[in-house]
Amino acid sequence: MTSYSVTVSRHTPSKSSFTGEIPKDLEMAEGDTKTIPFEYAIYALGASLPDPINVWKPLGHIEEPDAYQLHLKESSTTLSQIDGYEQEGSKSGSIAWLQAAQSRVAKVNSMIVVGGGALGIQIATDAAEVHPQKTITLIHSREHLMPIYDQKVHEEALRSLQKLNVDVNLNERIDMETIRNPTHDENGQQVIKTLSGRTFAADAILLCTGSHPNNRILSRGLGKDVINPANGHVRVLRTLQVTNTMVDTSAPCTDGGPSTLVPTVPFPHIFAIGDVADAFGAIKAGHTAYNQGEVAANNIISLINKGSSAELQQYQPGPPAIKITLGIKHYVYQEGPTVVVGDDGVEDLHVALVWHMLGFTGDIDMHQ
Repeated sequence: MTSYSVTVSRHTPSKSSFTGEIPKDLEMAEGDTKTIPFEYAIYALGASLPDPINVWKPLGHIEEPDAYQLHLKESSTTLSQIDGYEQEGSKSGSIAWLQAAQSRVAKVNSMIVVGGGALGIQIATDAAEVHPQKTITLIHSREHLMPIYDQKVHEEALRSLQKLNVDVNLNERIDMETIRNPTHDENGQQVIKTLSGRTFAADAILLCTGSHPNNRILSRGLGKDVINPANGHVRVLRTLQVTNTMVDTSAPCTDGGPSTLVPTVPFPHIFAIGDVADAFGAIKAGHTAYNQGEVAANNIISLINKGSSAELQQYQPGPPAIKITLGIKHYVYQEGPTVVVGDDGVEDLHVALVWHMLGFTGDIDMHQ
């Protein structure tokens, strides 16, 4: 990527669920590259999740018989950041990867989930409900689960975990050296320690301690200064335009209204949104990225119509909102001050609603 173009390569997975036609101007032979110029761009490559849902990894990673390690070896590196690492990322490849991970989880007798955020809670409760005979432990570094949300969310999550016989340990932070340099006990279980000195052991360790921004393409194209070194996120202004200077992300939005474009903005035509953006304390969630996308799109339209004299919209994060599954059907969600508990969840999480929102109206079975 450069300031005014992006180069893409054709990757053809071994199996593909795509059956439509590719537009003529985008047709490429396998292995070919194509440079696409642009006047405006929105960088929305998100973040890489930790195992066991890092579906960008090759299937062989999870199928290695002697290396069942569902965690990152280095907390500061993801495989998507390693040069030359073969990535899959297709729908069929991701499904196969997840099915292999499910099979591995089914074979172990015990597992430890590290991290009491949404991901850790959901994996622990799903595993406990699907495999009630397994010993499942959750370790969280803070006093409360989901601490930025209402106390009722913590209480319901904790109650649900305990009801499913998950051993919940709060205020315990893992010594990451015991993750990076694993040891095993006489039963073959991996041993990890906390900073307080407690020891835990299990057949599988699942790190659910946060995602890593996919910033490499942008930092290579625009320079490393567009990345906040403190967290790896892309620096943006309130207008969500990418910048290469330090931004006070705690500063309030100026009355929430429009902002006149500052002439010194280094990349006025490039925007960053979603999990990759250092967006003023906004939580990392789909609805957050959706709202940021609207701001970026509105600002691009304003720039197209009025150029440097355009008044641009400023982004203001909304209040925390989330829905957390606590097993297959049970859940809790918060929207504003309202917290709701329910038991009418479905296994596919109503994913078809997203297909329809994106305009899909065909007869293809998207579950295939």
